Amino acid sequence: MHAMRTVALVGLVAGLLTSNGAAGAQPLEGRTLPALRLAYSNEVTARAEYEAYAARAEAEGLLGVRDLYRALAQCEAEHAARHAHLIEASGEVPVAIAATPTVGTTRENLARAFSSERRERRVRYAKLAEAVRPELAYDVLADLRWCSAAEATHAKALSEALEGIDDLRAPHVWYACSECGSIRGEHSHERCACGMTGDTFLALGGGEDLRETAQPVASAPVIAWLELGLGRSLMLGAPDEK
Repeated sequence: MHAMRTVALVGLVAGLLTSNGAAGAQPLEGRTLPALRLAYSNEVTARAEYEAYAARAEAEGLLGVRDLYRALAQCEAEHAARHAHLIEASGEVPVAIAATPTVGTTRENLARAFSSERRERRVRYAKLAEAVRPELAYDVLADLRWCSAAEATHAKALSEALEGIDDLRAPHVWYACSECGSIRGEHSHERCACGMTGDTFLALGGGEDLRETAQPVASAPVIAWLELGLGRSLMLGAPDEK
């Protein structure tokens, strides 16, 4: 599963090298769209993984971990939606097939997900940004950087959940930034890295279906989260705005 992502990333980076390994010798034109395709595919796969991990956590009676995975799945769907929007702007229909997740125990899944999120932040998005930067696609660079920063918060939440797994048996509300998909375990007025205030974060979890329970912490704009697989947008906001 993770190997597939690594192979795809290596293939993209290899395309930036000449046969003797000299970076940048090939024409730089056309690197941005492949980078977006890979980022989109990664997020679709991550969402599928988290949904599978959520089911396992629920089966083990770890409902707080289940809610974390469901919240993360929503965040990854938001990232995929951002990438998809940029791909569509180029005139292409985004396509991705998520690999079948490998599911272990919840403790194993937390460790695996933490490692993956850390690589996403430190390696995958960094390499994709390197590919895009010479083409001056500033909107794409901003997208990749925001998503990368959000992945750091995902890794932190997963690490803390792994350490306190026995305290997450009851349902738990997690807070996600409506702009970049960063996540927090507790409500805070502190601004997100993308600039949004803590009061615009969505409260996710504590219920059976995040798509029904997602609420803004305070008065926040309605946002569209892509419902992948159904090919439509899911609007999340206050109940009277649905």
